Amino acid sequence: MVRRAFAKTRVVAALLLVAALAVGVVLLVRSRSNGTPDPASDPTAAFELTRAALAATENLDSDQANQRWSEVLQLRGDDPDALRNAALTRVSTVEQTVAQLYDGSLSPAEKAAARERLPVALQQARAAIDAYAKQSEQPQLVSWMRAIVDIQEANQLPPAEQTLAHSEAFLKLADSIEQTAAPLILMGPLSELAVLLDDAVKGLPPEVASRYPDVLVNVSEKYPRNLFLAIETMLRLVKAQDPRALDQVDHVEQLTEPLAGLLERYATADRTFIDKQTAAIRDAIAADNWSLAAILAQQIRNVLTPTEIVRTDRKRANPNALDLLSFQGLRKLAAASAAEQSLATAKAPLQFQRQPTDSPLRATALCTVDFDLDGTPDIVSVFENQLTLTRRSSDAWEPYASTTIAEDTRGVIVTDLFMVDAGEPSRIRKPAAADLDTSEAAAASKRHETFPSAVVFGDSGIEIFRIDGRSDSDPDKRLLPPAAPSGLQDVTAVTGVQPGDLDGDGDLDLVVATADDGLRIWINRGNMTFFEVSQHSSLPPADDPVTAMSIGDIDRDLDLDILLTHGRSGRVAVLENLLHLQFRWKLLEGIEPLTDPALVSLEEIDGDASWDVVAAGAAGLQLAFTQTVDAGLVDVTQNTSLEQPTTASLLADLNNDSWLDWISIGEQATAAYSLGPWGQQPLPTESDLPAASTAIAACDLNGDGLLDLVGIADSEIWTALNTTVDPGHYIDVRFRGKNDNNENSGRINHYGIGTVLELRFGPHYRAQVITQRTTHFGIDGFDSVDTVRAILPNGITQNTVAPPVDTVLDEEQTLKGSCPYLYAWDGERFAFVTDCLWAAPLGLQLADGVVAPDRPWEYLKVPGRFVAPRDGQYEFRITEELWEAAYFDHVELTAVDHPADVEIFTNEKVGPGSIAEHTIFAFDPDTLRPTAAALDTQGRDVSATLADEDKTFVKGFDYRLRQGLCPPHWIDLDLGSVAADDKVLLVLTGWILPTDTSLNIQIDQNPALPAVQPPQVLVPDGDDWRVAIPFMGFPGGKTKTIVVDLSGHVNADDPRVRIRTSAQIYWDRAAVAINPPEQPLEQHVLKLQSAHLTWHGFSRRRSDGGDQPETYEYHEAESAPRWPPMRGPLSGYGDVLPLLTTWDDRMIVMGAGDEIQLRFSVPEKPLPEGWQRDFVLHSVGWDKDADLNTLTGQQFDPLPFRAMTAYPPVPAQAAEAAAVWQKNQHQLTRQQRFRAFWMRFP
Repeated sequence: MVRRAFAKTRVVAALLLVAALAVGVVLLVRSRSNGTPDPASDPTAAFELTRAALAATENLDSDQANQRWSEVLQLRGDDPDALRNAALTRVSTVEQTVAQLYDGSLSPAEKAAARERLPVALQQARAAIDAYAKQSEQPQLVSWMRAIVDIQEANQLPPAEQTLAHSEAFLKLADSIEQTAAPLILMGPLSELAVLLDDAVKGLPPEVASRYPDVLVNVSEKYPRNLFLAIETMLRLVKAQDPRALDQVDHVEQLTEPLAGLLERYATADRTFIDKQTAAIRDAIAADNWSLAAILAQQIRNVLTPTEIVRTDRKRANPNALDLLSFQGLRKLAAASAAEQSLATAKAPLQFQRQPTDSPLRATALCTVDFDLDGTPDIVSVFENQLTLTRRSSDAWEPYASTTIAEDTRGVIVTDLFMVDAGEPSRIRKPAAADLDTSEAAAASKRHETFPSAVVFGDSGIEIFRIDGRSDSDPDKRLLPPAAPSGLQDVTAVTGVQPGDLDGDGDLDLVVATADDGLRIWINRGNMTFFEVSQHSSLPPADDPVTAMSIGDIDRDLDLDILLTHGRSGRVAVLENLLHLQFRWKLLEGIEPLTDPALVSLEEIDGDASWDVVAAGAAGLQLAFTQTVDAGLVDVTQNTSLEQPTTASLLADLNNDSWLDWISIGEQATAAYSLGPWGQQPLPTESDLPAASTAIAACDLNGDGLLDLVGIADSEIWTALNTTVDPGHYIDVRFRGKNDNNENSGRINHYGIGTVLELRFGPHYRAQVITQRTTHFGIDGFDSVDTVRAILPNGITQNTVAPPVDTVLDEEQTLKGSCPYLYAWDGERFAFVTDCLWAAPLGLQLADGVVAPDRPWEYLKVPGRFVAPRDGQYEFRITEELWEAAYFDHVELTAVDHPADVEIFTNEKVGPGSIAEHTIFAFDPDTLRPTAAALDTQGRDVSATLADEDKTFVKGFDYRLRQGLCPPHWIDLDLGSVAADDKVLLVLTGWILPTDTSLNIQIDQNPALPAVQPPQVLVPDGDDWRVAIPFMGFPGGKTKTIVVDLSGHVNADDPRVRIRTSAQIYWDRAAVAINPPEQPLEQHVLKLQSAHLTWHGFSRRRSDGGDQPETYEYHEAESAPRWPPMRGPLSGYGDVLPLLTTWDDRMIVMGAGDEIQLRFSVPEKPLPEGWQRDFVLHSVGWDKDADLNTLTGQQFDPLPFRAMTAYPPVPAQAAEAAAVWQKNQHQLTRQQRFRAFWMRFP
């Protein structure tokens, strides 16, 4: 039935296909005749051609992609990898063509053209799939592609024919699932077909209903850890009244154990929700009440669907065509190309020269670190019961400090366990550059400024010491334990410690491996004390102890995961970060077990923007290449092994050729290997490194840009200088978080541990995770780097263009989330007005589990100076330029005409509706006057500063504790003559730099830090002050004016008020209106004539310095993605006017880079002489930032709605939430592309 519908178009399709291939041949011949390299014989040219084809596919440029793959197949027509990617590209073309049929941004003519192209696209896709099937060893992929094409074709049939076509496709797919050993990807199209066939009244057709449960059980048993499959199987078995449902209920209960805390934090259900639901399902089945059991199972599905685990597991079962692209062929071509290019393994051997020591340095464990911040590596070591700091001075080593530790200590790390600055008086720093002479300041500008901490561990537990690296410090106080107990004193039998910002709150937490209690997770309060969260997670088995750990965001979902090796099994695993202090352990399938594993690392080996895994042990090395198709979805695609007896080894680029090297020291000899797309290959080495060394580390001891070696052999430290001939160029990068009280942000640890650094030079891509003070990149023969991009552990992205060698990247002070921006046409340009939706945050935690309320409506004043007609209309732009999502349900513009000497304001302020009820205040110049006097926190007279709105701000605080949190500060205002029964309105203009969810979590964890106190009004009470209005509201975001009604609160005998807060608020103006008379106003509600959603990009930030907020230049926008992608659907580009006309839960969903273009009518009535026009923009909507601690912050769904009582919606409102989804589903046709941000190809 399906194929007959398009039979008439097959001849045309075939002709077009032949023509396309002919064009490809002509292009190839033409390129060769022009003297360009022949891809058939030149691996570099073949690599570039294949890379161009993959890039076009990932960029959804179907015409270009299909042509490129045709060219590739002319050269590699029997290559399964090329055939696979060509077929997937054709499948993607079909999906794109079908999507155009329903794209609201396209004209009817464009949709008609897409419909005409569809038969050809279907024919070409089937031909490409058949070609791949002849060479493929993956029948499940062939079945998947055929199913996708069949479904897309069936969906275009008349309704009467669709059911039969869908049933045929379902049964064919069910047969394929039963016949293949790896059917997971087939469950996506199968479940889609089940949904299409599931009639609300009749249910599934009989032939489908009889097969579906068996298929689900079969696949779920093959993939027992896939929670999406488990839930779907449970639900379908219950609906089918199948007795196997009881086993599946038990299975779901087991898999959801790590989610108990997540459900509680998401405010959707309490911690015991799953246990209660599954118990109720069992009772219902026992009572033969299957309908109740189905309702309960559906409720479990509704609650779990938004969680990251279910979303990720569903994606694995339901990939798209781009997720299934293969890069193994490209990797092989890259290896062949590298052998002929400058970026090849070095020809000269690695050379190391041992350095003599004046006296032996005894050690059983060590690490290298610049503990005195002089730019030269030092050594921190452990021997017997001593922790020793040894400093490099000229060419000699000298003891600096030592202290007594437990005799059974086995290891040491150095990290920064303080928050950047907690207002801690004992926080030790180097002198600021301003206190140094010119040469000293220049050197200091390339160094860190705060001293780290040493952590030693062993059978007795963990000891922490503060390091004071200042030369003039007391020798007895250079290594001191913290003043308060760390909370770690009961942890024993410690075999390893790994620091990392696991909860994204800015400070470094600790993952602790123990011999007796398995893995334990400890969260830093920011003051060097810790609390344990291990009980909330699914952790590795305690009887398979962890032997090595490293941090990194292995699945590119922005949170830090932990790579692990296990001693008993030799397996490599990952502790997957699920956010909100929840973790899930899982083995990395595809990596062979190791013997006595001692090293594991996340590295970028082949330059494809997907982290690879390197692990090493006593018998050699495992190198696992991975492919990351989307956030949370990473798979091992190729694993190579190397046998090499090893007692100690490390990974580093030792010859600066840009490829990572593995150097291994064994009982008999030293060996080195270069790692790259080729896997690993021997690297000649000339050295006299001590055999049977037990530890080895790399650092640049002499500042020549080559990494030298420091190690331990026979309990003595040895050093060796790298003397390799003709090394490549290099760049050293150090990231530095803000660390002083004036600039302290609290968002990132001072050393940037966990930050991803991405280098692009020429066509090449390299990346590393910051794990220590300096991150070293070799760049081979390149003289410079094009860009360095840093992705911080909290998701903020910074770009540096053409950085110099020995680069220091300072943390930028910028918002990652706030609110959408409003621009208006002022007659010359679109000028920045302000930001909006400040009272409607979604999922914003004020403290752990305490979610900020949201008020979705607002009334913003838009001063008339920003607005001028353009072609007979008023034009506005609302842009989303930060890492967040915005939801707009309704927009309305009102023109307010009034005498020119009258000022108007709205009652808009951040706070509940009770204090922000819509009102237009109007004051003449005789009524609104400056306050009689004004003093700041220090008692300074700021009356003149606050007299006018002139962008000169009063900052009542001298320093801040965190971004958005300051010591309490205030302005005291004398209101002048006030009678007891007067109407008193205080008019305040200012702006706020807020905290964010992660900072709020950090503040909540740290007992030394108070919560942010929003502005409140105090009045004199004798010699003191008392609170008159506990919460007065505040201006949201950029500069705004609020009106506070003080009537009944002012003491006529002492008419002063104090506006006190600990928020980071800056005040520009303070004025008062006493008994204001009514003013003549004329209001015109303007018709919204058009609304279009489109792409804008990211406007240039403009800072006028001082204490002013940033503003933005609309006409200077960058188009490249600035923020990591959020997951889920957005509104399609095009006409969105119907979504904004009323508040009806039909809404625009927009993300970073999007804008709404609004055009309003101009009032017909002319403006009276002597009057002026301002505007009030009424918006209904919400804003959700993508902060890692925002509830559901990494995704666009679930959708908010008018009647919701909490966000995310609670289970009791599941039906309402589903109805809102159905109301919007048809227009949510777009997604942010993973590869647009995580680019493989420049």
